[in-house]
Amino acid sequence: KAIWSKITEMGVEVVGIMAHGVDANDFLWRVEPPFRVLLDPDHKVTARYGITAPRFAGMLTIARPSSFVVDVNGIVRYAYVGQDKGDRPDVSSLLSALHQDDLKRSEAEMWP
Repeated sequence: KAIWSKITEMGVEVVGIMAHGVDANDFLWRVEPPFRVLLDPDHKVTARYGITAPRFAGMLTIARPSSFVVDVNGIVRYAYVGQDKGDRPDVSSLLSALHQDDLKRSEAEMWP
């Protein structure tokens, strides 16, 4: 919760994307994350970010746990793609990426 308060103080919007179907709804009701979560059951978003991993001889596709920091112009400024479900970025790296000044500036402000 302390980390979440730091993130909200920065004025950053957090969006989660879950590449699951119906089971995701049950999980979200139990966990109640403090941010918006979008479902990606067809893996279209995860495929565009290149974070899908085939499993079981290619019969099942799963998404690798990943964290991205995207600026107001839609440019990815930080990316971490885990190798398995327990592989996550360390909090200090993520918070450092969120502190970048360029995240909140539009292209017009960056390139006058």
